[in-house]
Amino acid sequence: MAVRPASVRSSTAQAPLRPAEGLGRQGGRWSLEPADEGVLSITDRRLVFQGSRKVQESRYDKLVGLEVFLDALRVAVTNRQTPSLYMLGDGQVAAAYVNAAAQKAL
Repeated sequence: MAVRPASVRSSTAQAPLRPAEGLGRQGGRWSLEPADEGVLSITDRRLVFQGSRKVQESRYDKLVGLEVFLDALRVAVTNRQTPSLYMLGDGQVAAAYVNAAAQKAL
């Protein structure tokens, strides 16, 4: 799946991505299996993933962890036991948007 770079509309950035469900073994190597595909919206108050199977919200006031990868973000919030992993084109750019938005929100 080709991923477009994030675009900014007022205080929202959006990029298509896949939240990862778990690890699988493929040809002797570990790989992530996507749980869903959709759009991650980075707003001034929260992250919202709108997938074909589910909608998931992560409010900044509940954010307890943000792990940045070259091609993904792992988001931990207090109201969810397992952190969500979002696979996207540039994890560092998305993290910069989330960091800036979360600082303004809090």
